[in-house]
Amino acid sequence: MDEKRLFQLFNAKSDGTIDPEAHDELQKILKESAAARELWFLHQDVDAGLASFAESPTIEKPAPKSIPFRSKWFALSVAVAAIAVVAPWFFMSSGKPPVYAELASVENAAWESSLPTEPGSQLTEGTMKLTEGIAVIRFRSGAEMMLEAPARLQIISSMKAHLLSGAAIINVPDSAIGFIVETPQGHVVDHGTSFAVNVKDHKNRSDIEVIEGEVSLHTPQGNDAVRLYTDQGASILSDEILVRNEPIEEVSTAEPEKTIRLGTNGRSYSVISSNQQKRLPPELLMVKRRKPDGNFERRSFFAFDISEVDLEKVSSVRLRLIQVPSGFGYATRLPLISRIGIYGLTNMTKADWQPGITWQEGPAPEDGIKLGDIEIPRSEQSGSRVFQSDSLLNFLKMNQSKTVTFILERETADIKGNVPSLVHAFASDFHPEAVGPTLEFTLKN
Repeated sequence: MDEKRLFQLFNAKSDGTIDPEAHDELQKILKESAAARELWFLHQDVDAGLASFAESPTIEKPAPKSIPFRSKWFALSVAVAAIAVVAPWFFMSSGKPPVYAELASVENAAWESSLPTEPGSQLTEGTMKLTEGIAVIRFRSGAEMMLEAPARLQIISSMKAHLLSGAAIINVPDSAIGFIVETPQGHVVDHGTSFAVNVKDHKNRSDIEVIEGEVSLHTPQGNDAVRLYTDQGASILSDEILVRNEPIEEVSTAEPEKTIRLGTNGRSYSVISSNQQKRLPPELLMVKRRKPDGNFERRSFFAFDISEVDLEKVSSVRLRLIQVPSGFGYATRLPLISRIGIYGLTNMTKADWQPGITWQEGPAPEDGIKLGDIEIPRSEQSGSRVFQSDSLLNFLKMNQSKTVTFILERETADIKGNVPSLVHAFASDFHPEAVGPTLEFTLKN
């Protein structure tokens, strides 16, 4: 490999002065030589690291000086050879870790991340968990990754990322040929292409689909690489690669769960401390913290018949409530976060409650055990609220009657004053648009 010529091409590419013939020559060298690709990766990271170092406000920038009798390619050769020793000192001195990527754009994204998540943020090495939406991450090498929730991604360098779970589509321009996507089962090396990766934790498998171009797949054992081309796909397992030659098909990114869903079949009701039924629309399950006079406190309860569910085959259970606007009171009279307590009825003398029951006769928190809370920001008056905990499943298992009642009680007080606070509401089975309370059982595999 002619390193002098290679660095001349690198410099021309970086300066934007490369001509079409030199561009084709560079692409040919990168495709045919692993050693050339390694130097190119290092060249990209050196450039990113030095740029980050130069941007530090603590660094005094001297006037540029000419380099006597040394060619530009030789200077870059020295920098590449020394970077492994010098770069850590640079980054510690500047106080900034090297920037490898940028969060280019997001669509309805929600995150759990140690890295910044605002669009335009500069991304260093670290892990990001996208819980909702879509995010586009643009690496400094030019590679672009469209990440689909739910997914976890570790950024390693400008030429490498580790997709720990979830799905992504990667577009790789000429400048990023050789971009590597690691997965728990192996890794994918790009050779000038766009491709899709779907890491399926539940199946210990990573699916690869080539949209256009070429990639090579590798297992951790270092087995011979498998090449894929446009419209081909394969799965990387822990010790083998299974190639599919058929065209790309729609593939579900989610593991289908065996789920049983139960509704209340209309057995749900709200009560008010003043027993004024006109303040209790039947389509709503309402909760409100008591005021000093106690006139307008509200609570709700609802029941499920679980007699047909074999709880020994259940791995988890969720209680889902759909929050809807009540039209009563002001949200700004609430604290920033309201807690709605969920109780399981244990006083069996009140288990046969019926709609129309009074406040005094109906089930109350003291008639049961607390299972947990759901928290609702005061700025939100609609959405799906899900409660899941071991205490919920244990409560169901200890039930003997096979009919269980849950009680909702708002446990945070409103802001003091005469202006009424918001009444929280959830859809009952009589709501014209939303689904009533639901128990969702996930069965063991």
